[in-house]
Amino acid sequence: MLLPGNMQDKSYFLFFLFLAMYLSASVQIKIACMGDSNTLGQIDTGGQQDLYSWPTQLQKLLGNEYYMEKLGFNAATLLNESDMPWKSSYNAHYYNTLVNLNPDIIIIMLGTNDIKPHTWNLNQFLDDYEDWMLEFRNYPSNPKCIWRFR
Repeated sequence: MLLPGNMQDKSYFLFFLFLAMYLSASVQIKIACMGDSNTLGQIDTGGQQDLYSWPTQLQKLLGNEYYMEKLGFNAATLLNESDMPWKSSYNAHYYNTLVNLNPDIIIIMLGTNDIKPHTWNLNQFLDDYEDWMLEFRNYPSNPKCIWRFR
């Protein structure tokens, strides 16, 4: 399988291998992939970002028993008080898609853009993280959450 340089990192391989083993099932499972440009696949691929995004690669590994919804956009942050919060009016389409999907599993890959000096606040980050966890706990599907901080 052709992977971009940063996907060849051992931590990515182990993460996806663990995830593939954990998710083995016979019924189609809905997975929401939340994140930033790393989730979107915004790397130098000659305009073929969907080929190399980690959700696309994970879909190839898991097969048709899983439905993968890629919900990533450039500069997204977990912090609600930042220049591009994932949970914002700018991102209402993705948020509504997440809620309506009622996923079985939510993979969150946020944090890279949160550490900008003008927005970083550890206490606020932890509070916003906890708010997400409480919200996900109230979804009817009671989704399993996998966080991958960068």
